[in-house]
Amino acid sequence: MATRTGAAAPTLWRDLLAIMAGNTLVGMAISFTAPLLALVLEARGYSAFTIGLNSAVASVGIFLTAPFLPWLLRRFGPIRCIQAGTVVVAAALLSLTLSESIVWWFVIRLLIGIALSVPFVFCEAAVNALADDASRGKVIGIYGTLFSAGFAAGPLVLAAVGSQGVLPFAVGAAILVLGVLPVGLAVNADRAMSISNEIRLPMVWTRAPLPLVAICAYGFVEVALFGLYPVYGLSVGMTGAGVGVEIAILLAGSCLLQMPIGWLADHLPRASLLLACSLSSVVLILLLPLATQDTLVRWAVLVLAGGTLGGLYTMALVLLGERFTGADLAVANTAFVMFFQIGAVAGPSLSGLGMSLFGPFALLPTLALALGATAIVHLARSRRGASP
Repeated sequence: MATRTGAAAPTLWRDLLAIMAGNTLVGMAISFTAPLLALVLEARGYSAFTIGLNSAVASVGIFLTAPFLPWLLRRFGPIRCIQAGTVVVAAALLSLTLSESIVWWFVIRLLIGIALSVPFVFCEAAVNALADDASRGKVIGIYGTLFSAGFAAGPLVLAAVGSQGVLPFAVGAAILVLGVLPVGLAVNADRAMSISNEIRLPMVWTRAPLPLVAICAYGFVEVALFGLYPVYGLSVGMTGAGVGVEIAILLAGSCLLQMPIGWLADHLPRASLLLACSLSSVVLILLLPLATQDTLVRWAVLVLAGGTLGGLYTMALVLLGERFTGADLAVANTAFVMFFQIGAVAGPSLSGLGMSLFGPFALLPTLALALGATAIVHLARSRRGASP
C-alpha cells in the first residue's frame, strides 16, 4: 500500500490540488481540441475515415512512450515531466496551423499522443502516491470529479471560440500552458514517487488484473458511447439537440457521483464496490431503451449511468494505488493508460461493427457485454481465492 510522504496534511492537500488543477485544464484542452481538429479536417473536405484515423493515431502514443517512462521519472522527476509533456503538446497544437498537409497533421497528432501520455501517466500516479490509503477513495473521487468537470467544459469553450482560423488553436495551447502553472506547487510529488521495487509492465497484470480489465471496459464504453450514441439516438427518433442533452446529462452524472463513490471506497470493500459499479452500469445501460415514457425517469437513469461508469474509473484507480507505491505507480499507471487505449480503440470498432450487422440497437447490448467482463474477472478470481 502507498504510504505517507511525511509532509503535513495541509501541504499534501496543496500538492494534490495543484496536480488536480493542472490535469483538469489538460482534460479541458483535450475535449476542446479533439472536436476542433475533426471540424477543421471536415471543413477541408477529408472523409470521416481519414478524420477517425487521424484521431486514432494519438492513441498509439502511450505504446511508444511506455518503455521510456521509468527512465524519465528517475532522471527528471514527475513534476518536470508533467510540465515538459504539457508544453510540448501546446507547441505541437500550435504547429498544426503551419501547414494544411494531411501528412503533417498525422505526424503532429502522433507527437501530441506521445507527449500527452506523459502528464496523463504521471498526474494519476502522483495523486495516488501522495494519497494516504485511508482516504484514497476520497482523493481519487475529487480527482475524477475535477477532471470530468474540465472535460465537460472543453466543448463549451469551443462553442464560444469557434473553429475558424488560428484563434482556437491559440486558446487550446493557452489552456495547456495554464495547466503547467499549478503543478509546480506540488513540491512533495518527487519524493512520494522516489520509492521503487523496479517492477515491469507484465508484473502489473499479475498483481492487479481487475483494475486493468475495468479501465479497458471503461475506455471501450466511454469512447464508443460518445462516438456512436448520436447515431443510436437519431435512429430512435431523437433530435441532434436531444442527443446532446443526454450526453451532457451522462457527463453531469459522472461529475456528481465521483466523490460519493470515492467516500464509499474508504468505508467498503473496494473490489466489491467496483463490481457494484460494473453491474449497475450494465443494468442502467440496458434500461435506457425502456425508460422512454417519462423524461425525468430517463434523465435519472442517465445520471446514474454516467455516475456508475465514472465510478468504474475511480475504483480502478483506487485499487491500483492499493497495490503499488512510489515510482512503481508510474509503471502501473502506464499499463493502466495502455489498457484504456486498447478499450478506446476496440470500443468504437466493435460497437460500430455490431451496429452495421444488427442495426443501431446493437450499441447498448455491446456496451453491456464489455462492462460484464469486469464482473466475470472479479467473480472468477474470487472463486479461486485470488486477489483482484
